[in-house]
Amino acid sequence: SASGIFKELAILLLIIICLFSILPFPVFAVDLDGVASYVDLGSNLAIGGQNQMTITLWMRPNALAADTRGIFHKWLSSNGPIIYSSTQNLIWQMGGSNMNSSSFVTNMLKAGVWQHIAVTFLEAGASTDVEQMYYNGLFVGSSATITGTNTNPAVSAKVGSNAGGLSFFNGQISDVRVYNKVLAPGEIRAIMYGNVKVASGNLVGYFPLLSEANSYEPDFSGMGNVGNNISGGLRGRLSPALRFRR
Repeated sequence: SASGIFKELAILLLIIICLFSILPFPVFAVDLDGVASYVDLGSNLAIGGQNQMTITLWMRPNALAADTRGIFHKWLSSNGPIIYSSTQNLIWQMGGSNMNSSSFVTNMLKAGVWQHIAVTFLEAGASTDVEQMYYNGLFVGSSATITGTNTNPAVSAKVGSNAGGLSFFNGQISDVRVYNKVLAPGEIRAIMYGNVKVASGNLVGYFPLLSEANSYEPDFSGMGNVGNNISGGLRGRLSPALRFRR
């Protein structure tokens, strides 16, 4: 009967929704062409004036370029955070200091595969600042620095390029979150598996990156940041991660 078919379809839809809610990778992502496309998160993202920070995101490079490609960038004159890739290495830089994944993990990044990245910064003192890096929920290394600073440079935060709108990332990025505290390993793993309630009181920016090209990019943290999806050579609108899952 029609009612029976409707019930079966409703159950199937519920099952699909439940499966999507537990997938350890994003269902949608912004697709960046590596030539001119990026997402501009604006200059008001509250990353400055804090002695702690965590940034988490999902990424899937289409190719691993030998030069540097921006993943998350809000840096000016040795101030602010940077995450970028160079071949199979991930570099996490705060101010004038940086830590390279090649120091502790060989050939970490992979093309054509979804990977979860998390980095933390603790400004504990002039000679005891600490940067940490997590890959797919696992702690992979830390670095002490005496030059790292967490100010809020007067440039827009960029996803998929550097602060100047260059060094474009080729691939997909999704679920960018910024916290004003150093998250614990268990919290980072919970975020990787989709728990949006982790440290919600410390969330200062949350961009799932679900918008279409040339449109407003909403901030789900409640902090009212203004983001824009800059199309450039953007290949598509929404990119289902399942399509690229291997």
